[in-house]
Amino acid sequence: MIALALLHAQPAEARVVAAPPPSLRVLSSGEPSASGWALVADLDDDDDDGTPDAQQERGVPTRDLLPMRAGAPGERARLSALGPVRIIVAGRPRATLEVRGVVSFFVQGLAASESPGDASVHLTRPTGDTAISRFTVVGLGFVRADGSRLDSAGQALGVSHAISNDPGLPRGPATGRRPDDPEALRLELKDVSASGVSELALRSGAPDEAPRDSRPHLALSPSGAHRWSSAWLRLVGDAVDERAPGVGAQTLRVGLRDRVEILYQ
Repeated sequence: MIALALLHAQPAEARVVAAPPPSLRVLSSGEPSASGWALVADLDDDDDDGTPDAQQERGVPTRDLLPMRAGAPGERARLSALGPVRIIVAGRPRATLEVRGVVSFFVQGLAASESPGDASVHLTRPTGDTAISRFTVVGLGFVRADGSRLDSAGQALGVSHAISNDPGLPRGPATGRRPDDPEALRLELKDVSASGVSELALRSGAPDEAPRDSRPHLALSPSGAHRWSSAWLRLVGDAVDERAPGVGAQTLRVGLRDRVEILYQ
């Protein structure tokens, strides 16, 4: 998984996260598939410093990163990354890392992959033997009513001031019409390793608290090669608007300084 400028009656953050939280992986020559493990491009701003996490050079937040371990006791090796990922050790990115014994580190997605498995981490021993773990980086984000992508490190999501179920909100995911409401948004997904994606999840809530609202099965429709989009959505401030007839699946209730998170598995 981005912190934004705080505005009155608006959520503070829009974030994209992998779900469930990543578990520890051990770098080896074996892979779960030709495309490797999936990572989400880490373009949010978990520490609210105004810089997307994937661009930070120190103090990189690890909440959205994949923890890994590599090496063997008493053995020397070199760790390196290729493609749209980087290695994070002690909060700092490393192009290469000289390893002696077993090392723990994180892998961070930087941008959506252009082909399955085009990102990789390599552990090369002095003999030349190399263990490789491959990844496909998934692109997830919010798109505004005017077609522009939300910069989650510097822009806030807005609560809709329109009547929740008025005609200005296009119904359903498979529509080319844009909403009349400037605060409406939709979710977009790019995953070059997927042949079909039918849904993802969306939730809101204050940091470190239980979710305020969620849409665990938000429908998607194809919008291009390896791309999918959700229906247009409205963020609303109370339960009455949340349950407006005809658009219940296209609203999400939020509160001041909430985070809005996309979850993709």
